[in-house]
Amino acid sequence: MCFLKAINYTGLNYGMNGEERSKESLRMMRAKTACNAVIIVLGALQETFHTEWIDYKHHFMPTDEELADFIQYSRSLGLKVILKPIVNCKDGTVRSCINFSEQGLSSEGKWVSWFLNYTDYQIHYARLAKDTKCDMLIFGSQLVKTEHKEKLWREVISQVREYYNGQLCYEADKYQEDGVRFWDAVDVIGTSGYYGQKCLGHELDRIKKIVEKYHKTFVITECGCKSCEGSALAPDQWILSGSLSYAEQISYYKTLFEECSKRNFIKGIGIWAWQSRLDNKEICEKDRGYFLYGKPVCDLIHMAWKENQ
Repeated sequence: MCFLKAINYTGLNYGMNGEERSKESLRMMRAKTACNAVIIVLGALQETFHTEWIDYKHHFMPTDEELADFIQYSRSLGLKVILKPIVNCKDGTVRSCINFSEQGLSSEGKWVSWFLNYTDYQIHYARLAKDTKCDMLIFGSQLVKTEHKEKLWREVISQVREYYNGQLCYEADKYQEDGVRFWDAVDVIGTSGYYGQKCLGHELDRIKKIVEKYHKTFVITECGCKSCEGSALAPDQWILSGSLSYAEQISYYKTLFEECSKRNFIKGIGIWAWQSRLDNKEICEKDRGYFLYGKPVCDLIHMAWKENQ
């Protein structure tokens, strides 16, 4: 597979953002970053971290028709297309907390129920990914406290493969890759790699051992740094509220590209993130979060990826 230079694209919904506005945002993402792939992030919702029901048909999600049209348009821009259907908790709890073995809630029945709902969600988009010829399907994404249910995860993978025959990737959480026991069942080892700037190289070397053990392709499916002071050392701290700093964000991405270029086992990077609906540029320039539009870091990303085309 070619080296993936991907951006995680969020918030796709023609009904809320408009078809042309969503496509214009994608065109701008392609032009500003020189990316060769888009990771379309789809966010199903469950009420809390211990809710079994997963709602992937709520009004914030794109319709299947919108998504299929957007995938076709992405291809017209020369982009590879990757679907990433994730789960978020409606009450704001991070999805890494999803679990049924704490606070007296331990029940195998609850686990089975959640996994059945999760499988239904993944199969829905596996069908769509096959029909639209997506290049990869990413599942999981930081579901750390579910990973000990190896048998149930293997059942998810087996059922998804009945509907999608492309590259299947599981996205582990940062620092937690060693805990996944079903890497042999997928095609691509992925990670939400928000490693601190000083330990980035060390963590990539640690992951290399996992990749060599399972003889799999490895992609950093999600990574990034906020444009605020302190984020380079703790890029996973999304609630960090340091002062606006473009230099901090640029410094982190320089390190990321340098460290990845030294290691040929890394076959792609998926940066977080680009929004479907872009705010006024002046507003975006003041944003201290992960989003790229309107910030100098776009020039750095474009230079790094354009040079290696």
